[in-house]
Amino acid sequence: MPRLCTTVFLATLLFAPFSLTAGQIVIDFEGFPDSTVLTSQYAGLTFTNAIILTAGISLNEFEFPPHSGVNVASDNGGPMSIDFASSVSSFGGYFTYGIPLTLDAFDVTNTLVASVTSIFSNNEALSGDPGSSPNEFIQVSFPGGISGITITAGQLGSSFALDDAVYTIGTGTPEPSTFLLSLPLFLILYWLRGPSPNDQHKKPPITLPTMKKSFTSLGTLILLMGVGAALLYAGQHKPAGWPPAPQPTTNSPSAPARGYSSSASPSAVGAPIITPGAMLVNTVTPITVTSKITDPTVISTSVNLLQVNVSGNPTILGQLHDDGKNGDQVAGDGVFTIVLNLKRTTIAQVTLQVSAAFNGQIRRVVSVSSPLGVIAASAPPGFQVNADLLAASGPVSVNNFANQYQHGGLVPPGGADMDITSIPVPPPPLSNFIAYELQGATITSTSAITVSGISCTEEFYTESYGTTYSNIAVYCPATTMLYKAYLSYHAGDPSESRFLTAFQTFLNSVQFP
Repeated sequence: MPRLCTTVFLATLLFAPFSLTAGQIVIDFEGFPDSTVLTSQYAGLTFTNAIILTAGISLNEFEFPPHSGVNVASDNGGPMSIDFASSVSSFGGYFTYGIPLTLDAFDVTNTLVASVTSIFSNNEALSGDPGSSPNEFIQVSFPGGISGITITAGQLGSSFALDDAVYTIGTGTPEPSTFLLSLPLFLILYWLRGPSPNDQHKKPPITLPTMKKSFTSLGTLILLMGVGAALLYAGQHKPAGWPPAPQPTTNSPSAPARGYSSSASPSAVGAPIITPGAMLVNTVTPITVTSKITDPTVISTSVNLLQVNVSGNPTILGQLHDDGKNGDQVAGDGVFTIVLNLKRTTIAQVTLQVSAAFNGQIRRVVSVSSPLGVIAASAPPGFQVNADLLAASGPVSVNNFANQYQHGGLVPPGGADMDITSIPVPPPPLSNFIAYELQGATITSTSAITVSGISCTEEFYTESYGTTYSNIAVYCPATTMLYKAYLSYHAGDPSESRFLTAFQTFLNSVQFP
């Protein structure tokens, strides 16, 4: 009997090291730039078909609000899966979805061990089912150990947002302790020991039958150890072929068969039109940006102006309006407008985009890019920068008559006006664009010049508005922008040679990005 009790006690010690204190880990997906593809950025986790979406940039936060912060993870191109380097006992998160969502859990043999489906078919904030709300907490658990999960809604992706994912480490099969590893030697010494002087009853001498009995009991314990070690190995190692293929789901028959999409197309958001197209470095300049959006499913308060840096990462500059306020001319005409004061301290090309959210669509639609040139230029002697024109989102302009234009904005006698602006570079050849822009004018000469290291075309021409004006237009294609410089004055003005010299000084001061 004492030996049986000792055996039970040793067996208890054998498996005691397999108890585990579980702990939860939360992933909030913050700290990543918008559109980051998730793979192995989190230690111990491997994502497949997962992408970061940021509110106001790519994420429609009006329909799919983050549970916390500004980032969520979304399915990208297919069902999302997560592989755990060490098995976990549960996984969950806050989900907003456009069609029914299923969360499946798999063990180390790729066997489905747990599955749960969303309560609603759609829990979007604006377009969700009655009674639903975004960020439903959905969780799967399996004490035997989860090695991976798949999250399935739309088969093509872009169907749900996941935020504040949480998983519980510990499955009942942790690493063996030092005691477990040294236990076999302890057992052998115990079973082969002789009588102790403190024994109340003398043990019989070790004979062949007693040794057989001892080694039979010892063998049973060693066998139990082997089973435990095998379970431990299975809990810590993954078979080949993980993650498993997405399992069939039982989504609502009304859900789209091929994935989740919206009626809004990439062309639904018009390219930003920027006025003026160029601004002076180190000068606060009002910039007006408009974008045409006529799709009726647009969320009118969601239209944002983005600036994209050289690494391709966007930031939000402000919100465009179509309410007849904040610089918008006509309410409800589909032309969204923003007026903002910009100041840039380096000569560079600023890239702007417009992002808009649409009902029922997790991803915003982002327009094509439009450039804004930040240039350097100095007024020649006797000329001043037209601050009034800059304040009205006009071009970079200098003149020698204190902004005292004649009726209709015409240059007065004895005056000269110089402007610089820019537009996206037109399709080649450049001569076709010049001919189109100067149609109706009388071109007197054409020459090639260089401005700020760029090969340019210089055109001399005259125009008549009751009075004949002499003009020079200089066209300089630089990267994705066409910079244009102009000089205008009365034909035959006695100061013509001085105006031409001043214009050349003006061009010499110009620095393009």
